[in-house]
Amino acid sequence: MFFELLTRFGSLLERALAFEELRDKGPPDGWKGDYEGDRELYDRMTALKPADRLSLDEILMYIQQHRGSTADMGNRRL
Repeated sequence: MFFELLTRFGSLLERALAFEELRDKGPPDGWKGDYEGDRELYDRMTALKPADRLSLDEILMYIQQHRGSTADMGNRRL
């Protein structure tokens, strides 16, 4: 879901192909997301070892720092 939120797709087919590749290979090498740090956040959220994954508090802190307050999130349109 995080990858989808941070990636702009030109069509449904492009989206489907991107998710197939994401499932098979992970995100594209050049993918960074819309903000600096998005790729690192994605990598840490999907780490194989649970101990390497971010806590909910760390994720919320990232969102607040890079995307505004969590109170604004319900009012945003992508």
